[in-house]
Amino acid sequence: MDILKRIQLVRSNQETELRHIKVVIEYVPVPLLSIDHNGKIS
Repeated sequence: MDILKRIQLVRSNQETELRHIKVVIEYVPVPLLSIDHNGKIS
């Protein structure tokens, strides 16, 4: 896989993850969310 396809794949995956995070934030009360030191939402 060439570098441009890898960059596109990573960007696509990041955009998908961001959409999921936005949906969670919109529908789940904020106090139920926490972010650890690595930036992972749980």
